[in-house]
Amino acid sequence: MAKEFKLSAERLEELKQELNYLKTVREKEVADQIKEARSFGDLSENSEYDEAKNEQGKLYSRIAEVENILANYVVIEEEEKEGDFIRLGSRYTLARMMERDDFAKRFASQAPIAMHELIYPLMQGYDSVELEADVELGGSDQRFNLLVGRELQRQYNQEAQCIITMPLLVGLDGVNKMSKSKHNYIGITEEPNEMFGKVMSLSDDLMWNWFDLLSMRSNEEIQQLKKECEAGRNPRDAKVMLAKEIVTRFHNAEAADAAEQEFINRFRKGAVPENIPEVTLENNGEAMGILKLIKEAGLAPSTTEAGRNVTQGGVHLNGEKVTDKALQVQPGTYTLQVGKRKWAKVTLK
Repeated sequence: MAKEFKLSAERLEELKQELNYLKTVREKEVADQIKEARSFGDLSENSEYDEAKNEQGKLYSRIAEVENILANYVVIEEEEKEGDFIRLGSRYTLARMMERDDFAKRFASQAPIAMHELIYPLMQGYDSVELEADVELGGSDQRFNLLVGRELQRQYNQEAQCIITMPLLVGLDGVNKMSKSKHNYIGITEEPNEMFGKVMSLSDDLMWNWFDLLSMRSNEEIQQLKKECEAGRNPRDAKVMLAKEIVTRFHNAEAADAAEQEFINRFRKGAVPENIPEVTLENNGEAMGILKLIKEAGLAPSTTEAGRNVTQGGVHLNGEKVTDKALQVQPGTYTLQVGKRKWAKVTLK
């Protein structure tokens, strides 16, 4: 039995217009691209032809997808959409919702539970119904929401999905799960040096959790490495291995080797890293406060954060630690370092 797609009248019209565009304008554009690419000669080494054929494949795939939707749609009236949430709420009980450990503890201690907190698991669970999901993967903190999805599927006469939960990756702060909002993460598009340096900032204990969850090494290899460190090997060696593995995964082996050498030069030998950004600041030939200088150079988001770095001893000007937040920097060229990984060559005019 074909899957039924619920569409608003507006969305239905959009899909019809898209299909018309794909089968007329876009199909002709792609055909012209292929024709032009063929004129370049040998197709075996013709990147333009390969690219055009890929575009053609994507086009036909999207056409088939839209045609399938338009062959199996049901238009949802506004009144029905407005009533959907009420019907959904009737499928799950408050008693079942209060089985969540967090809710139960807060209710027992008379701590507030906002209505949106109760609605969220319900809405997330309904995603499984809408998708007719067979399997759903989530973090271990999402277990309750995934189970709500299973129950809702039963209520809608669907087979309950299998759920798979994964351990949470603790972030760089060593406390919370890795999260962009917590500022304790490594971005997969970050530069190799930044990525390498962040891995090296991990505590020795947290490092093993990262090995378990992120490394492609076998459990046997990781356990052997851990035994060696417990027997006296420097944990930094293991951390370097992990850092290089992660950088290699998101960049390449050459970038990992270069990042390791940069780390050695910067932190073990005290050298200034190569290719640091150069910043020129115009100030009418007058001195500038160190906190403003740090902010204007892009090494801190605010003077408040810059001041915090000075207080923590993380600011160096031409290699000398800055301890005075009121320091006035005279016009000239300086090497400015904030923290372990932020550098700039600043020219103040």
